[in-house]
Amino acid sequence: MTTLFDIFGFVSVLVHGLEVVAQTLLLGSVAFVLFLASPLARDAQGKSSSIAADSRVIQAAALTTVIIAMTSATLSAIVLAASLGVPWHEVAGARFIVVAAIKALAAAAIFVVVTTRPLFAASTRIAIGVGALLLLGAVVATSHAAARISDSTLLMLATGMHQLGAALWLGGLPCFWLALQHAGTSASALRIGTRYSSLAMTGVALIVAGAVVFAVLYIGSVAGAYGTAYGAMATTKSVLLGVLLLLGLANFRAVRRFAPTMGESGSRDPRASRSASATRCRVASDADRIATAGIRAWRRRTASTKRL
Repeated sequence: MTTLFDIFGFVSVLVHGLEVVAQTLLLGSVAFVLFLASPLARDAQGKSSSIAADSRVIQAAALTTVIIAMTSATLSAIVLAASLGVPWHEVAGARFIVVAAIKALAAAAIFVVVTTRPLFAASTRIAIGVGALLLLGAVVATSHAAARISDSTLLMLATGMHQLGAALWLGGLPCFWLALQHAGTSASALRIGTRYSSLAMTGVALIVAGAVVFAVLYIGSVAGAYGTAYGAMATTKSVLLGVLLLLGLANFRAVRRFAPTMGESGSRDPRASRSASATRCRVASDADRIATAGIRAWRRRTASTKRL
């Protein structure tokens, strides 16, 4: 039994890290389509290719979310049934099973809608928006904030802001990169970059707002920032956030330099390609950051459970 728990602990950490990345990518891609699709739709040269690219990203993220959510729930159910010595039908009603089913159904619904319906149709946008909200609610329902006895509502709200902020800022980067790749002119790239910059700043504001609540309720003092495991993790994440903000500032300045140098013909500026390359690098680094943060949060929650 000890070996089973050790194997489960290792595998669950990896699965949870992948789950966080997939969920963030799915939420961010849906947000990109909802709030930044109009510049792409107006670009006659890149419309069809951009639509296909965004659809593929959403489909891949949704399918991955379904698979990982069910895998994580199955692993947890196996260990719970084995440790308690109860039959499967009694484990099936556990809260984490229900929430995992909601995640999987929401992601599956998004996959089906995007696959069978035009991406920019009003009904499609409404459907994937509702699915994304259900997924976000399920993510918050399985966070450690939901298990708190005190201040649970405020912490769940902060967790939702934190997750949504990460999705708006980081989860939409693959779609942003693809949009820059398919932008036919500098004018189109400028519209895309300007809108994504505004969306990213909104995401950063949500992340910081949620982090302030966490700092006050979870850490509580300066000593807690370096004297506790959570404080050390939060400090590390703050440093990573600062590095990403510097990269975001570089992209912000690059986007704003497109406008005054754009030619009358509207031909594609070479710097748009350089910005796309920088975005591609950020996709890899941000995926690593999201996965690492999710793994650390999972390990902290697991350690707290063991102590109880």
